[in-house]
Amino acid sequence: MDNPEIALYNWADLFNLQVIHNTLFLGDVALKFTKGSSNRLHALVFDTFYDTISQTEFRIGEGFYRFR
Repeated sequence: MDNPEIALYNWADLFNLQVIHNTLFLGDVALKFTKGSSNRLHALVFDTFYDTISQTEFRIGEGFYRFR
């Protein structure tokens, strides 16, 4: 799917979740869908309060994971 906003609302409908300001909320977790360079999910960015993992980045296959 080439449009992250459509994907956002599809996920919201599928899992019966709330969308506020183009962000999907799952309890205290917020998922923001933004357009990237590929037409697929390829990166996850996590906001954390833990200094031990803050500023950590890694890849698994073609997936990219960042803790900030």
